[in-house]
Amino acid sequence: MPSPNKLFLPVLLLSYILTLLSGVAYSCLMGPVRVDVDYYLAPRTLLGMILVMPFLETVVLQWVVIEAILASGRKILPHSERTVLAAGAVVSAALFAWVHFELNGRFNGAVFGIKGGVLYAVFYAVSRSSGCSRAFVWVWLLHAASNALLMLSLWFFSRVIP
Repeated sequence: MPSPNKLFLPVLLLSYILTLLSGVAYSCLMGPVRVDVDYYLAPRTLLGMILVMPFLETVVLQWVVIEAILASGRKILPHSERTVLAAGAVVSAALFAWVHFELNGRFNGAVFGIKGGVLYAVFYAVSRSSGCSRAFVWVWLLHAASNALLMLSLWFFSRVIP
């Protein structure tokens, strides 16, 4: 398996493309979605979305969940660490999606929650071979970079599309 530093940019690009495609698909199926551009581009919101929330979500929804499942799963299935890690990633992805649906609504859950939950949990599991601290940092950076790229896109498109 390639190291996280070699996977980072391709996974970031994949995340961005999947977000754009799922946003378009959602709009086609459910109708246009109004976005309060001024709210999302306000400095306080940007700081929260690019640094604070990715950090907190990585702590709670990837690191705590996956490491807790790994710790308990090792006792139950001592020779199946990969299986337990995969189970942790599945639970982490499901919780991430659920939180985004519950706290932010259908659009956010469908466009960001499902994709983010799967990509961040898988990236954590892949990066875990370097240790849980490194896996945490890689996922936090990926999540922060993904949100920053999306906010940059929001800013750009709000300027070029009336």
